[in-house]
Amino acid sequence: MRHVDRDDLRATRALGAGGSEIVAIDVAHMGRLQDDDPFDVLWTSSTSGIAGDYADTLGETWSRPALTYGVPNHQMSLEPKGYLVFGSGYSDGVGDAHRGRVMWVVDAITGETVTEKAYLAPPASGTTYDTDEDVAAVSDIAVSSHCLSRYWGEMEEAYVADPAGRLYRWDLATETSNVSSFPHAADSGGTWAKDGQGYALATEAFRFPACQGTGDFSCTINAIGSVGTKGDVFTYRRRWSPTTASTASKIRASCSRRRIGISS
Repeated sequence: MRHVDRDDLRATRALGAGGSEIVAIDVAHMGRLQDDDPFDVLWTSSTSGIAGDYADTLGETWSRPALTYGVPNHQMSLEPKGYLVFGSGYSDGVGDAHRGRVMWVVDAITGETVTEKAYLAPPASGTTYDTDEDVAAVSDIAVSSHCLSRYWGEMEEAYVADPAGRLYRWDLATETSNVSSFPHAADSGGTWAKDGQGYALATEAFRFPACQGTGDFSCTINAIGSVGTKGDVFTYRRRWSPTTASTASKIRASCSRRRIGISS
């Protein structure tokens, strides 16, 4: 929960495993629990008028929405505009090709999706431990703040990684006076081109290779390819007891894999 403007307090929630909705509620004037309406629902991703925008992209909504702001002319005395940044979750094997592979920037108050959306294409075949279906926009997105107006946490760039080890930088700095316009001058790999449906085609900044080995105490990192090293992120423990990792079959168990959760 964080402030979107000076008077109201909003809470936004993705439903996670088994759910495919984003819900925003107003908790600024909560009533008693025994009352019929202890708080107000501002919008959901199935709200009439915006449901169609989300229908083709939202899968199981694991990615926690990051609440951030744009401030006209970087002046703390001016009213900020609130945005939510989130990934569209696991595709669950159904729906449009964009389902589960989209990063959204939407209006925090209305849920309108007329702002920004980016498509994360599947990685090259054979270069990840996961199936294409599981390589999705499921991680929490980290949004960096502008130093000139950090009182509002004004957005600068968003960073997101996926289960294939790809790290993206999405430039969300707005134009100085128009906080509804995004030049995208510092997207990773250069400004992302848009397809005919308005999706920015994301280019990774870096891809993390997994450390692979056949021995008990060593592994190597090679170039990512269909034969050999895969894209992934995990930490390799160099020290552990031989009694708990005495065979090559336990190497993977001794590698504490981190499912790319970059929290804001």
